Amino acid sequence: MKKIIFLFVLATALFSCSSDDSSSDINPNLLQRVDFYPGTSFEKRWLFNSEGLLTDITKSDGTPLEKFIYDTDNNVVQYTKYENGSATENYLISYDSSNKITDINGKHYNYSASVNRYYYTIGNESFSCDLNTDGIATHYLDFFDSPNEGDDILTEFSFQYENGNLMSMSGFVTNSSDVEVNFNYSNVVNPLKIASLPVLKLNQ
Repeated sequence: MKKIIFLFVLATALFSCSSDDSSSDINPNLLQRVDFYPGTSFEKRWLFNSEGLLTDITKSDGTPLEKFIYDTDNNVVQYTKYENGSATENYLISYDSSNKITDINGKHYNYSASVNRYYYTIGNESFSCDLNTDGIATHYLDFFDSPNEGDDILTEFSFQYENGNLMSMSGFVTNSSDVEVNFNYSNVVNPLKIASLPVLKLNQ
């Protein structure tokens, strides 16, 4: 689950896309399908429901890669990841009456409204994630204190926004290269942000 935000932030901010708009019965202002790297071996298709929200990511031949199921408040309540067409990871997400995450696969999440932050400490793992007004991460910190000396793992990322657009992200994972990416935008509002916002909120 912790890798989801990096996947979707990069995908929604970096890639150009083409859409397939073949039905006149669907709201033309909502996304129906977006193809990434069309016509190549890397092609992926994002499919959207009648509310314009991302529901499936598939290969060009329809083989499932990821699936998102929503509740009536448009919160993602189930996320499934596939490999070679078979489900390999499944996450069940629970929310409180304010649509804040309370639980992912039995792991309890605390939320502080005063600082707009998710956090927990469970055993040797400590986690916190500060959010902006859209509910998307601005600062992410995860630390696992291993009983074996030298095996501690720290992940930390910061995200900067302007007018709702991601302008930069930077951070690192222990024993990996640092990451720093900057973004530029035209005057066009990116429709992928709205369509994938419930997924982007799964930054825990």
